[in-house]
Amino acid sequence: MPSARQFMGSYLTAADVAEAPIRAPIARFETGEFTDRNGKEKTKLIMHLGGHDKALVLNDTNIETCIDELGEDYETWVGSVIELFKDRTKLGRKKVDCIRVRFPKEE
Repeated sequence: MPSARQFMGSYLTAADVAEAPIRAPIARFETGEFTDRNGKEKTKLIMHLGGHDKALVLNDTNIETCIDELGEDYETWVGSVIELFKDRTKLGRKKVDCIRVRFPKEE
C-alpha cells in the first residue's frame, strides 16, 4: 500500500515544535551535504532522536549549545536527553522561526 508519509520531509522544522517542545535521547549522528543560500555546498551534522522519524540538521548555534553542555566529541553525546523548542532568529532582514536546543535539568 502506498504511503503519503514518503512525501513528508525527513528533517525537523520549527513547525514540528511549535505546539510543544520535543524531549528525547540523542540516538545517532550522520552527515549530509546541503546547499546554502549562496549556492555553496556544505557538510552538516544531522542528529537523530530516539522515538522520532525526523532528524535535526544542526546549525552552528545549536552545535555550540551542545558543545558547551556535552563537550566537543559528538559521538559521546549519544544517549543524552535533549529538548528542541521553537524560537525566532534573524535571517537577512527578516525574523523567522527556528529550532533551538537545550538540555533539561534532571528531575
